[in-house]
Amino acid sequence: MSRGSYNYYAINAGSYDEFGYATNFSYGNGLTTTRAYYSTSKRLQSILAGSIFSRTFTYTPGDDIASISGTGLTNTMNVTYDNLHRIKTYSGLTGSYGYDAVGNIINNVESGVSLTYDYGVRRPQAVKTVGGKKYLYDLCGNMIVRRGDTTNSQSLVYDAQNRLVRLAQAGTNFTLVKFGYADDGTRLWKWFNQTPTNLQIWIGNIYEEKGGKVLFHVYAGGQQVCTFESGSPLAGGSDTTKVGYYYHQDQITSSSVLSDSSGSQTEVNAWYPFGRVQTASPQAQFKVSRQFTGQIKDDETGLYYYNARYYDTDLGRFSQPDSIIPDLSNPQSYNRYSYCVNNPLRYNDPNGQRPLTKAEKAALKRLARLQAMVSAQNKELAKEIGDFIKDFSARVAAVPDNQKDPPNIAIASSAIVIWNSDNDKYNRERGKEQDTPVEGLTTLSKDDNTTCNYFVADTIWNATGEFLGKRSLRGHVWPPTANAYATPEKDGRLQMFSKVSTTDMGDIISFPEPGDHGHVGVALGHGIYVSARTGDVPGTTGNSPVQPFSGVQVKDVPADEPHVTIRHN
Repeated sequence: MSRGSYNYYAINAGSYDEFGYATNFSYGNGLTTTRAYYSTSKRLQSILAGSIFSRTFTYTPGDDIASISGTGLTNTMNVTYDNLHRIKTYSGLTGSYGYDAVGNIINNVESGVSLTYDYGVRRPQAVKTVGGKKYLYDLCGNMIVRRGDTTNSQSLVYDAQNRLVRLAQAGTNFTLVKFGYADDGTRLWKWFNQTPTNLQIWIGNIYEEKGGKVLFHVYAGGQQVCTFESGSPLAGGSDTTKVGYYYHQDQITSSSVLSDSSGSQTEVNAWYPFGRVQTASPQAQFKVSRQFTGQIKDDETGLYYYNARYYDTDLGRFSQPDSIIPDLSNPQSYNRYSYCVNNPLRYNDPNGQRPLTKAEKAALKRLARLQAMVSAQNKELAKEIGDFIKDFSARVAAVPDNQKDPPNIAIASSAIVIWNSDNDKYNRERGKEQDTPVEGLTTLSKDDNTTCNYFVADTIWNATGEFLGKRSLRGHVWPPTANAYATPEKDGRLQMFSKVSTTDMGDIISFPEPGDHGHVGVALGHGIYVSARTGDVPGTTGNSPVQPFSGVQVKDVPADEPHVTIRHN
């Protein structure tokens, strides 16, 4: 990842272990980060970035983090858990966290005192009072009064899509913050006290206007690498007073340390498990937006923007209810306001809906590796895989990874796809003939030798019917008799019928196809793959591809096993 001869981020093909985890990468300021993993369990053991950032971890037999030490932590932080893997004690905090049977926090000690939580009868998962502060909700469960009966109480207003659009804070320093969103729900702007200089703007993850500065962000897969403005050394300039920071992240992608263009440490942060600040010294001259778990903090409100909803670190809970049940097999995940099933040192919540599993994290890392491999041969495909990584991170589906035969599975792990009505254009571009429409849908098409069925989809719903917005997907369904595996029902949704799959989430796969090429890629579970043709991946040719992922066990998919591939040419 570079600008001319300047590399923001570099990683060698050999710097991955057999599970696709990056073990060594370097930044443009000369700092190299090393990640070590325990040899047997493959759990993260340590992170080391030169002399400016370190983290070391030990674990319980149940895979929970037992201790953390390193930069910004004065001592080794020892952690204990209850029988449901919920954090119970954390070094340096007096007292212990407490929970009820359904996952509500009933005692929180991160503020320095023990705070007791009381919940309502009509909404038993929505907190009503904490330490004398009151909280109220609308009929959809959105918090509309925060910290009531205090001098800095807040009033929150939502639109018809349950998106926060206005927050007013009472008191001597009256505060009014407004928010605007794109059609797909992504936040576009934030306006503080209606002052022109206090308008903050985002375009995706790569562009931001804040505090009178125009900022550019660089990502490698899902990892934020750096932030800079024009004129800084990271932008090719020489002005070291301009914003130009590299991010050094912990195990849950928090911005723990920032370094400058010369590799010097400019900021150190540490947070208690649920996100209250533990250490914030030293601090950079300019405050970056992404902090705890790499999410945007709104300093004016004290809330974090988690894409689908907002998170309150003071409470350790979301201010809005979850729209999905993340894991049907885990009763704790039925709590609509809890954060990371009350184990935030182990899990990360990328979109405000549920934490990524270990398998999903591995899949994302391997997808990023596949993207890097094809970038030299097929830049269009590399971009598509990069787009899918972002979509997958933000829209990971609700069906548990260990559920092999859910009633509805489809593209993007377990999303349900509504077919694109403009598929004729796609078929004309490919020069293919159209199949007979199903209930007015002109979506599945076969290529000239009927080897597989191609599709285009641009509207996605998850397994519970929640609209996830416009996310273009394309690929094919195999075998040619598509109805044996996938068929559009009368409402246009794709229903998967296959119960057979030899692959699991994150597996590296290889399979042949009729003709002169095969495929290599990454499995998302349920017979769904993100793959690239041989020839697009260096070192692969012909019908039976040679696996380019050195040191990784490859699963050869039987030629007659039903599958869906997406994001390939």
